Amino acid sequence: RRKFSGVFSQGVKRNFLKLSAVNIIVLAWGLIIAIFIAVASVPSLVVTRAALDGKPGYELAAVFIDTFTAFAAIIMYMFYRVYSSLWYPAIVLGVKTPFRTVTRVTDGGFFRIGLKLLAVDAVFALCQVLFILAGNSPFILAANWAFSSIYLPFAFVYTFAIFRSSLKAARW
Repeated sequence: RRKFSGVFSQGVKRNFLKLSAVNIIVLAWGLIIAIFIAVASVPSLVVTRAALDGKPGYELAAVFIDTFTAFAAIIMYMFYRVYSSLWYPAIVLGVKTPFRTVTRVTDGGFFRIGLKLLAVDAVFALCQVLFILAGNSPFILAANWAFSSIYLPFAFVYTFAIFRSSLKAARW
């Protein structure tokens, strides 16, 4: 029978500095991408406002620009989400060059991985919206707490599973 004493402290010693550096990088890039998305949304907001104010000829332009802006924002989010999410399992699993490995793994199946992670995010966001719409009763708050306590660790483990299956698919 194998004993697991000291495994946690060994993991902290081995991964703490790497994960702390990755956290800073991921947060900084997240802020930069959020600013890019906000700036990219300005033309869409201006044209949509003109269309809603009844100016002739802006309806079709508003639909086109809004659709293009939403598509671009989703793609930017997917790139950020895929690379930042898979970076953590690469470090924890002890890959020698984590980011290079993540880029090679995602190059082969970016949209497959991105859609899986987007689905995980969409389910969580939808459930949170439903909890908000349901009200603030103690039962709803307890249900939200229970859901979040179960779903977030599931999402974390699922991210590791996606990384491992992507490694196998990329034949690493």
